[in-house]
Amino acid sequence: MITSLAKFVGSFYATLVVLWTVLVGAGFLVLGTRVFRLVREVRQPMLVGFSTASSEAAYPRVTEKLEDFGVKERIIGFVLPLTMDQQIVMLLVLMVSSKGIAGVPRSALVVVAAVLPMFNLPEACVLLITGHRPLP
Repeated sequence: MITSLAKFVGSFYATLVVLWTVLVGAGFLVLGTRVFRLVREVRQPMLVGFSTASSEAAYPRVTEKLEDFGVKERIIGFVLPLTMDQQIVMLLVLMVSSKGIAGVPRSALVVVAAVLPMFNLPEACVLLITGHRPLP
């Protein structure tokens, strides 16, 4: 049993190494040697996010480091484009509009699709969070 667990953990870390090799390689094609500076800059916030299993703790530091690196604010904001007021209003609207739908499978998608236009977001954004099953 310990051998199986060791193989699982080993394959997980090996996969992480492969992932980071691919990401740094792709970054090298775009940024050249500056990619290594970028990795050094965001290393600490990423370790916080990985160790706490929460991007919430790392997000503010990552955005700060990306701004220091020279990434435009509109590019960084693409990840979280809403203001704090809009996020609070969206949270409240989604909480109120989702009452009573717990027993209906996938009904949350309908609620999200209905709320998106309130914040000038296209309804097609729902496609980003839905599973895609190929047609037979």
